[in-house]
Amino acid sequence: MVAGVTKHYLEYRYDPLGSGWVQVKQVMKCRGLEGYRYEMGESIFADLKGKWLEGRINKSNIEESQRIWQLIY
Repeated sequence: MVAGVTKHYLEYRYDPLGSGWVQVKQVMKCRGLEGYRYEMGESIFADLKGKWLEGRINKSNIEESQRIWQLIY
């Protein structure tokens, strides 16, 4: 039993909420729920200075967000 479950995890397969084994990977198309499924957004290329945050954070918070991003990156 444990060996079977472990094999799934080593192959990046998970059973979220008992809905069946699903392999999780980047750029995958998810099944969705009750007819709703959201497409992937645009790719983000994060840079050290936080330029990628521009247009995603409002003007009054961008400077602080970039400062915090530099601490994380």
